Amino acid sequence: MKNASFHNWFETISQTSLSPHDFFYQFIEFLNQHDFHIKRVTLGSRPLHPEVEAQVFSYLHQDFSGEPARNINPALLRKKEYIYENAQIQHVLFGLGVEVDKGFKNSPIPIALKTQKSIRIQIWNNNENPFPIIGDLRKANMTEYFLLPLPHEGKMIAFMSFASSRPQGLSDEQVEELTRMCIYFSMKWASFQQKEIIESLLSLYLGSETGKNVLNGNIKRGNLESLEAIIWFSDIRGYTHLSSHYPSAQVIQWLNEYYEEQISIIHGFGGEVLKLLGDGILAVFPTTKERKILTTARRAVIASIRSLEKIKISNRSKKEQGIPEIQHGIALHRGNVKYGNIGSKDRLDFTIIGHDVNLTARICSLCSSYQKDIILSEQISKLLPGQVKLLAEKVQLKGISKNHKIFVIEKPS
Repeated sequence: MKNASFHNWFETISQTSLSPHDFFYQFIEFLNQHDFHIKRVTLGSRPLHPEVEAQVFSYLHQDFSGEPARNINPALLRKKEYIYENAQIQHVLFGLGVEVDKGFKNSPIPIALKTQKSIRIQIWNNNENPFPIIGDLRKANMTEYFLLPLPHEGKMIAFMSFASSRPQGLSDEQVEELTRMCIYFSMKWASFQQKEIIESLLSLYLGSETGKNVLNGNIKRGNLESLEAIIWFSDIRGYTHLSSHYPSAQVIQWLNEYYEEQISIIHGFGGEVLKLLGDGILAVFPTTKERKILTTARRAVIASIRSLEKIKISNRSKKEQGIPEIQHGIALHRGNVKYGNIGSKDRLDFTIIGHDVNLTARICSLCSSYQKDIILSEQISKLLPGQVKLLAEKVQLKGISKNHKIFVIEKPS
């Protein structure tokens, strides 16, 4: 194969907006058009994500008769498949712990990652099976296995393993060519990795919608938009007692479990978590063209009910284990807020501000004194006739001059 042929292909592909799985597929197709006979490829990397230890793209040619991959199931988080004319791509995310799995430890991958050197096994030329995967590939009539670490800017960003059915395996020249081509491949792959890291971290630390705003360039300080929304403010009761009477490691574990449950519920009903406040959550359920304020209010209320149901289930388990139960209060309010980017030139924050945000926080503080799990403002109660009842007629809220009516849910089921 002429180097110019690959360079021309790579130059064209690099300037085309392709997804990672399309780019991966196109690369293997190019190899097969040049006598490499690739039937199975595994492309693994370690993304920068607190819950994902590894992601794997697998290429499986329609002529490959073996198993897609050895079982590494305990840490499986997500699996997607992309079907092409003569092959399929599987994209799998693995959670923490996959690297201690037997299937991973018994593969050539740990050796390649440690030594940063390629591993080549000519299956057609010997009867040995130094790794379980080689025995599998032999049964599938593969003739060559080649595992290559992919470096970028001096760091190993991924690895690729190739299984070929070419008669008498790959030639030494082909192995050298493949090594050189993979260096170029890794350059483009690094850009996909970088984009994924940015999107993932922005979503994790800022929230999905706020992350999209940042990526879209809406980052000018003081650039705020008016938003009609249901505001959620919740906090844990007795957090000071917990934090002062139990080891910090335990408290952090309990907080993580609490946030995991609560945030998934808020997101599941269309809310956006804007801030974690140590022992509390500030979230917003925004209106959209498709979702008007009435629908938004109902979704927020259902989310608050589901939140309490989840807390009760968790507390039953905690009680059985002798662990302190967690109670929290939630305030919901319909209001108009300013959403956007505020702060100094050295530290900016995407958040919501305005009178209605302060009002929601003050209502939340009443949950403890009134011994109620959910308290609604008068503004949101008007959207839910027959579903709420008056809790107090005239309530003085700290820092707010006007008295307010507060409500509770009449029929939470």
